[in-house]
Amino acid sequence: MKAGAQGLYVMPGSKIRDLDELKGRTIAVNAPRNILYLLAASALASNGIPPSQVRFVVPPGGFPAMLAWLKAGRVDQGATSSFPVQGCAVTRAWARTHPRTLAAFRVAFEQGQETADTSRSAVERAMESLPAPFGLTPVQAAVIALDSYPVGRVDTVRLQRVADVMHQFLGAPVFSMQSMVTSHG
Repeated sequence: MKAGAQGLYVMPGSKIRDLDELKGRTIAVNAPRNILYLLAASALASNGIPPSQVRFVVPPGGFPAMLAWLKAGRVDQGATSSFPVQGCAVTRAWARTHPRTLAAFRVAFEQGQETADTSRSAVERAMESLPAPFGLTPVQAAVIALDSYPVGRVDTVRLQRVADVMHQFLGAPVFSMQSMVTSHG
């Protein structure tokens, strides 16, 4: 992920300067036990802090409410980073039945990823053209932090990290991401 795309955020002037200072504090996530929870729990645990030593809350309204809650002092931190947070998957049976559709999707998806990674102006235009309430104003589109949009082979190590954290913190079954990834064909 690119710097600034996601992170652990506190208000300017907060006394919190490192993860250890989150012990006993409140962290906002946009939904219970979701990817933001996993990211924060993983970051805490990786730094020797059991996630049980912080309080996770879901502000009504999710992401849009987080900044207001931070400003009001209702939470001490919101959001986090260094995780693949989205992707696409199909069953092997569907892939066998629809190989041309899957191949066309891969090409279109990678073209979109490449454009998003190399043309900020194209991304801004796309964000501005979305219908309400999803579209952004030109000012919002110009200042939003963009993520990275990888192309090529799937990074199974990063994806496995998500599966491992889901098992560790949510009790999801253990499984191998490698078994889910097919070769580009």
